[in-house]
Parts: sequence; structure tokens; C-alpha cells
Amino acid sequence: MTVMTTRLLSTAAMAMLLSACGPATDPTPAVEQHPVASHVFLNGAVWTADTANPWARAVALAGSEIVFVGDDEGARKYIGEATRQHDLSGKM
Repeated sequence: MTVMTTRLLSTAAMAMLLSACGPATDPTPAVEQHPVASHVFLNGAVWTADTANPWARAVALAGSEIVFVGDDEGARKYIGEATRQHDLSGKM
């Protein structure tokens, strides 16, 4: 085998090994993007009809679409400058 053939085979092998490694990952977690809600209802008693999680405390709406059902902290992530916030005071 000539030196040129050996170098060519070594380069090809290295390229295959590196391509199998996949892309590098960023160690910092991505920030979740949420739609801005038009209305957020907090501090409530929301029946979800989900047998695994039958009750929630908050709901966020973007227009006529429900974008979040869960706890108050999670719903606050959907609040923007134009969001109307409603305190349900523990009511349904």
C-alpha cells in the first residue's frame, strides 16, 4: 500500500467515525416558548374531566383556544402585557 492510499483510507475512516458521532448538543436547556394568553384564570377550582388529574388551579386562553391547564405558576408563563388576569378566589 502506498503512503497516499494509507492516508486516503485513514481520512475516510476518520470521516465515517466523526459522522457517526452526531451533532454536538448545547449543555444549556432551551427556553420554552409559550403563546401569550388573552386571559389567564388563577387561584381557581377547575374540573378537568381527566381521571388522572381531575382538578387544576389555573387555565390560560389564547383567543378561544385553551393553551394551558394546571397550576398558577405554570399559567403565569403565558401572561403578557395584554393578558387579562382573573383571580377566581378558589371558585369554580
